[in-house]
Amino acid sequence: MSASAAGRDKVVDEGRKPGETGLVQNPPRLVKNLAADPKHADRLNALRVGLDAWMKDQGDEGLKTERALPDPQPKKKEKK
Repeated sequence: MSASAAGRDKVVDEGRKPGETGLVQNPPRLVKNLAADPKHADRLNALRVGLDAWMKDQGDEGLKTERALPDPQPKKKEKK
């Protein structure tokens, strides 16, 4: 890949299913899901294992710990 092509590509995850990843190229609507490609299975598994280990080390239990946090946007008080 040329330097100019590398500069155009970026990894995105907005609006993706969990575990889905890919490269967005010009134009942005052209997305290839690399997670679905069998030749990337070993790398994807290594990333998942690494993330699981990091989460365990941090005491991160996923949604369980997220839901235990206070609401970052407190509810607005109703006017009487």
